[in-house]
Amino acid sequence: MRNTFIAFWRRSFSSLTIAMCAISLLAGCGRDNKIYSDPIVPSGDEEPRLIDGRKSLPPGFFDHSVNQASVEMSLDGTTDRSVAIRLITWPERNRDHAFNGSGRGNRALLGIAHYSGRKLSEIGNISFDAKLIVPAHNVELLLVTDLYCDGSDIRVLIADADALSSFDVDLAGDGYIRYRAGLNDQKWKALDNPIMDPENPAIELIPDASGLDAADLTALIDAYPNACIRNSVTKESEMPRELPVSGVLFSLGHNMHIDYAGAFIRRIEIGTDVYDSSDWSAQ
Repeated sequence: MRNTFIAFWRRSFSSLTIAMCAISLLAGCGRDNKIYSDPIVPSGDEEPRLIDGRKSLPPGFFDHSVNQASVEMSLDGTTDRSVAIRLITWPERNRDHAFNGSGRGNRALLGIAHYSGRKLSEIGNISFDAKLIVPAHNVELLLVTDLYCDGSDIRVLIADADALSSFDVDLAGDGYIRYRAGLNDQKWKALDNPIMDPENPAIELIPDASGLDAADLTALIDAYPNACIRNSVTKESEMPRELPVSGVLFSLGHNMHIDYAGAFIRRIEIGTDVYDSSDWSAQ
């Protein structure tokens, strides 16, 4: 009973703090890495457990943004009624400790929680239509991956902006570009340390994100056949500190990012699943 009360008090206090910040923005009240929703998939008619009711993302979509960044539904300017999901960061330096590791920057993180526990090999190709508000900054794709699907080794795979925009893109109309990252595409890196072959630790399966090299996920899936997507807290650098995130993430900005940046996402395909702004507009 005591633990339940403490958890309820912490949630209530977080909600009150966020509300006070919204009222007193001129005072410079920062979010300090609060996430607005738990990365769970609602069952039946159950609504997602929102911490901040200002957000109106589609079911199963969550804002995991860090510091002065956010994700929300917004008119995208295509028509007077068309909406998309907007990722945005603001040019402000923050206090330390919002990220794993160092960094006082801002990172917008859009999460999709539907795929936790799904084998990585079953995810298929991923594509998304994005329109950049500030062309110098591009959206990146991250997969929170549980290598043994037992919680023992959580890693983050990233298809970074350079890999996504360097080739295999199409114009999608209205200023949107369709980006793709298939499991067989050489676009993937490990956010932190390279991922090695468990049978032969001298063989690098996925290079780390600090270099120029990238790999496809074929060898990784062969070496870790049970690897799955996981909604989880991660220890990887540049990720929200000690806070759970959804297994599929779209990112704008990073732990050292202190510039304005923005992008709209209006369509996402993950395997055979399609999430489209026409459905979001109807909500």
